[in-house]
Amino acid sequence: MSEPSRDPEIERTDWHRILGVVFAHTFADSSFEVQLEFDVATTPKRIDILVTSPQDTPTSVPLLAEGIEGLKQHNLFTFKSHQESLTSRSLEELIGYYSAYLKTAAPSNKKELDRDSVRLFAIGTRRPSDILNNPKIPNLPIKPGVYEVEYGITPIRLIVINELELNKENANLLLFSNLRNRVEYAMKQHQLTPTKYETLIGQLLKRYQEEGDQDMIDLLNPTEDDAIETWAQIESARKKFLKKIPLEDRLEGIPAEKRLEGLGMEDILKALSPEQLAELTKLASQKINPNDQPNS
Repeated sequence: MSEPSRDPEIERTDWHRILGVVFAHTFADSSFEVQLEFDVATTPKRIDILVTSPQDTPTSVPLLAEGIEGLKQHNLFTFKSHQESLTSRSLEELIGYYSAYLKTAAPSNKKELDRDSVRLFAIGTRRPSDILNNPKIPNLPIKPGVYEVEYGITPIRLIVINELELNKENANLLLFSNLRNRVEYAMKQHQLTPTKYETLIGQLLKRYQEEGDQDMIDLLNPTEDDAIETWAQIESARKKFLKKIPLEDRLEGIPAEKRLEGLGMEDILKALSPEQLAELTKLASQKINPNDQPNS
């Protein structure tokens, strides 16, 4: 008996919510607020992710990934996972959300927001050939995987996850690639706290299990043998690192009694130089109470 099919809209929403975990963590200690599936009109029109700041000119902007910089007071994000295509229609929808948001988010004394206070971002897992190969849609490559697209009434920053450079700055977004080598790299370089990371990996694993992608399931849920191999690699790297640290630096801050733990008296005496042994003998003789000496 075949399993019941999932609602495509629910599947689409799941991916946005998982990406929202990364956004929420990245902006947690900043002035920005992250909201998911924000209604931009009185009739349901939901932007995937909204990142806002109470400040007109936000400061201390966290770097989520290359291309997601220069944030303004209001930032609208649309996201297409590997299951969907980022197309010119997607940009049209984003522009529609933008137009509606200008009115719904405007203060009571204005008809609409200042357009310079809003920025648009379109993130896609796969290369959007429908956009980048279209001569009618001007685009400027900024860096690998990052483009500035002129579409409609405002520029859009377009980010292609499968084209981003493999570096630590992009690690959190690379987790949403559908290419194994990129996800593998991201898992080693991620910048999330252990709790947030476990939550994110758990949600990604659940999605891939529902999709039946065994390759990604094996990557995100390693076997015991894989875990042992990974731990052995970490332990090997730790030992190599420790060897590079000068002995005095490694011992710094460790109390004398802790340094001597596990050593017998014979071991300690063997480690002393003749001068140190002589000094030890002298100190010991000075501490002997004459009344404890045996009678002659």
